[in-house]
Amino acid sequence: MVYVAVEDIGPYKKGQQVPDAQASVWIGMYKFPPVKLLAEGEELPKEELGTPEEEPKAEEPKSEEPKLDAKAASEDFEKELGSIKGIGVNTVSDILKVFPAKELLVSAIEKGNDLPFRNDVAEALKKKFGKSE
Repeated sequence: MVYVAVEDIGPYKKGQQVPDAQASVWIGMYKFPPVKLLAEGEELPKEELGTPEEEPKAEEPKSEEPKLDAKAASEDFEKELGSIKGIGVNTVSDILKVFPAKELLVSAIEKGNDLPFRNDVAEALKKKFGKSE
């Protein structure tokens, strides 16, 4: 059995296999998790993948600049997390495993989802990136 993304989320595209650890976190965080459990070799039904109009066209070769921007954004997010009082290097690493992009963390906070970290860390993240309880 494998977990497959049913929507584009973080670095995972719709229909792409998601590691068990990441899927477990999302299942605990979301009422309707963005993953589905499928048998080995089974694929998402075409209606869940989208209509032919929604399927991506042949990709053009991308320049290196977008990758640099994404990497720079990731590094900025990592530095921003490290600047929060009470959050050390190991905790930053744990946060980045669950929320590889700042947008995912902000979205989870805005939706009111419980963050899978110690209460003091969760409160610091909510204070920095969204609402605090």
